[in-house]
Amino acid sequence: MTTEIELKFIADTDISAALSAWVATFPHQSLGDVQLGNIYFDTPDRQLRNAGFGLRIRTRDGQHEQTIKGKGGSVAGLHQRLEVNLPVQAPWPQLAAFPADLWPAGVDLNAWQAALQPQFHTDFQRQAWRLQPANGVEIEVAWDRGRITDNGAGAPIAEVELELIQGPA
Repeated sequence: MTTEIELKFIADTDISAALSAWVATFPHQSLGDVQLGNIYFDTPDRQLRNAGFGLRIRTRDGQHEQTIKGKGGSVAGLHQRLEVNLPVQAPWPQLAAFPADLWPAGVDLNAWQAALQPQFHTDFQRQAWRLQPANGVEIEVAWDRGRITDNGAGAPIAEVELELIQGPA
């Protein structure tokens, strides 16, 4: 289990050129462009959300990964929360594969598993870089553009994510 530390910014215009110029001011490595598909899951009565969890399956290049994000906090927009990523064979979560100590005491994990349903989808193109803005500090910068959909309705996604990989928050 790791603690994810990130900042997210919503963009209302195409900031590709400005973002690339900003990235170029730091030592960096391009991580390339990838297409990502995500399905977010919960039970009909939102048992995972009520327990402080977010659950998704991410598909990239035909490979699936399940991610659970736990309770955390936010100070001045800086989010810190538990994150566990595990590979799965199919685009459906396997709750029992996560560490047992992750779950609240007394939870019926089999009941949660049986009740899981897709809640919404996000599909987007991600352009990413790994920056070294200071000695011993690494930040992943991701520029995501795509759509969020639920039951036929949708909205655009345009966001920049800065995730601390190494160094002090």
